[in-house]
Parts: sequence; C-alpha cells; structure tokens
Amino acid sequence: MARHSVVTEVETSSTSSRRGWIKMALALLVDFLATLIQGVAMAISALPFPDDPLLGLAVGHLVAAVIAIVAFLALGGRSWTKVSLHGLAYTFRLAWPLLLLGAVPAARYFFLAVTGDGFPADFLPKLLVTALLCLSIGILEEFTFRGTMLNGLLAGLGRWHWGVLAAVIVSSFFFGRAHIAEGDATDAVTMAQAILKIVQTGMFGIVLCATSMHSREIGSAALFHALNDFLMMSITVALQGGGASNSYTSTDNSIAVLAVYALMIAVSLWPTIQAFRVIWNEHKTDLGAFME
Repeated sequence: MARHSVVTEVETSSTSSRRGWIKMALALLVDFLATLIQGVAMAISALPFPDDPLLGLAVGHLVAAVIAIVAFLALGGRSWTKVSLHGLAYTFRLAWPLLLLGAVPAARYFFLAVTGDGFPADFLPKLLVTALLCLSIGILEEFTFRGTMLNGLLAGLGRWHWGVLAAVIVSSFFFGRAHIAEGDATDAVTMAQAILKIVQTGMFGIVLCATSMHSREIGSAALFHALNDFLMMSITVALQGGGASNSYTSTDNSIAVLAVYALMIAVSLWPTIQAFRVIWNEHKTDLGAFME
C-alpha cells in the first residue's frame, strides 16, 4: 500500500512537471504572437487620428492592453487579474522610491506653471490623454511581462528556488530590453545609455515581480506602473507641449542622459534589494497563476 502511494505521488509529480513545461512553452508562444498582433492593432488604431498623434498613441496602446489581458486570461491567469487595497498598499510600500524621480520634477514644473506664466491652453486635454496613455502602457506592460511571461516561466521553472529567481530575472531583462529599439544604440555613448536604460528598467521590473508574486495580482503593479509613467510624461507632454517619444537614447546632452540613468539606477537599488529579499524568503517555489 505504501509503495503504491509513493508511485502515485511520483506519477502525479511527473505529470504536474510535464504540464508546467507545456504551459511555459504555450505562454511564451502566446506572448510572442500577442506582441505581433498588438503591433498591427496599434498601427491600425492610430489611423483615425492623423492630426493628434498623442491620442492615436493612447488608443493604440489601449487596444494592445486589451489584447494582453485576453492573452493572460486565456492561459488561466484569472486569479491574478484583480486589484486590492492590500496589493496597492504593499506595492507602494516596497516601490515608492521609484516614484520620486518623476514626482519631484513634475511638482517643480507644476509649481512654476502656477506661479509663473500659467498652463498651456491645451493643458487639460493633453493631461487627460497622457493619463489614458500611461494607464494603457501600465496595463499592457504588466500583463505582458509580469503577467504572461513571468507566470509562464514560473509554470516551468517555479519548482526550484533557482528557477523562481531565473523567471524573475529573465522576464525583467526582456522588459528592460523592450524599451530599446534596434536603432537606438548607434555609437559608444548611446550604447552606454541603452545598457543603463535596460538595467534601470529591469530593476523596476524586478520590484514589480516581487509585489505581484506577493499579492498574487497584476492590477496593483499596473496602476503603480501607470502612475510612474504619468509623473514622467506629464512634464514633457502636458506641460511643455512635447510629444511622447519612443526613444530612450539621445546624442543631444548625452552626458546628462547618462547621469540621469545612473541616478535612476541608484534610486532603484534599495527597492531592488528589498524585492530580491521578498522573492528569496517568500518564494522558495512558486508555480505562478497558470498552475493555480
């Protein structure tokens, strides 16, 4: 009887492991296909707004965000598709220093606008469209990287402690890499900028991996992500009248850009260390949302 029980447990474990590897492969395939579909959908969605590229960008990202949610739900991630007060509180408690880099200059520019020449005439409409764009980006990127990619990797690798860490690092690296286009690094300086941007964004991703895994939800990370982007973009888009740029490298003021990224990495260091502690102590094993 005891021998039969042991054999059954081994077979169950083997079946579960095989299911996890299949789920991982499927999730990565779905993530790749969803990215291709999102690119086409974003281009098509922007067509009705030739005179307002910012609004076209916001609508395109909103459509892409919906596709990311559908892909995550199709793989079995419903239990993580939520927002809770506990999740929000935990995310802000762990990650709040990351907001400072956007909040401080945003507050300064708002103060100068209030005490100086005032806001641009189209300030409020642009601010609302910027908010929609940032919310869409937050949802899109969190459901893509902390949702489908992280949980797909956890389904296959999460039986081992090293596998959990690998899933976090790999998904965060690809999150960082997604912010750099092929033509962004054209010389030594822009290559250095690109590397620093990947490191900084990857650290941001590691922190949100920890909060998502702890609270078992994606929504809180998406809202935090959206707020972080909004604080950054509200200055250049709504206050200064600039456009939303897709490039994170620049040949103009190149040393200043390097300094900014170095500062962002320094500010991100402590939350990243704390995130690794959470993952190391709380998640010896973690199969993620798709295996729950």
